[in-house]
Amino acid sequence: MSKRTKSQQLQISGTPEGNSSLTATEVETIDHCGLPLPSSAELMGYERACPGAADRIMALAEKQFEHRIEQDRIQQKSDNEFRAMGVVVGIFIVLLFAVIAILFAFTGRQVEALAAIITPMVAFAVAVLKHTSSRSR
Repeated sequence: MSKRTKSQQLQISGTPEGNSSLTATEVETIDHCGLPLPSSAELMGYERACPGAADRIMALAEKQFEHRIEQDRIQQKSDNEFRAMGVVVGIFIVLLFAVIAILFAFTGRQVEALAAIITPMVAFAVAVLKHTSSRSR
């Protein structure tokens, strides 16, 4: 899941005499799990300029990576709780419609009782079809 990207930066500087010099700088970054890291040559340059800089850069990248893992874990837990709540609410609604259908049946309203039984069944069928179609993509 890592990718390398290269970018080039051109600097043109002029002198009062009209001469200009062209300097090209090539920067390579490694993007691993969404964390951009400088190339090894660039890290060595940072280390030469400021001893311990490479360790701090790597420690920062590791902290960001651990934070991202923790956020993904929290999001997954939240998604699972949301799905579980959907199942509980769905079961409650089906039971509620069943009780309503029984009440309608005992009061002699067979058409309403049939509608109260069919409604959650149709909703269940639509939910199952939607779930299976979204998983197949």
